[in-house]
Amino acid sequence: ERLHWIGTSFGVNSELIRFWSKSKFKPVYIRQTASEVTGEYSCILIRELENGADGMQPGWADAFVDDFRVRLFTFLAGAHRNMDPGLALALLD
Repeated sequence: ERLHWIGTSFGVNSELIRFWSKSKFKPVYIRQTASEVTGEYSCILIRELENGADGMQPGWADAFVDDFRVRLFTFLAGAHRNMDPGLALALLD
């Protein structure tokens, strides 16, 4: 069976989001509360794999990324109101 995506999860900061974005990983989830230990938000990023042999259409993950952006906009007025503006922009890019 072929893989459709690969993913990563980590406590997000501007440097890490730039690193993973260069490899075409896109955020699809961010935790609403920061870690008590590091102060970072846990974030999941995925990268769509190109295999096309089993009917998966290119761009299928875009809907998940779009939904993430909508939710993050909402969270920036509430749960993520203290998020660094540069990090927020990097996540929305």
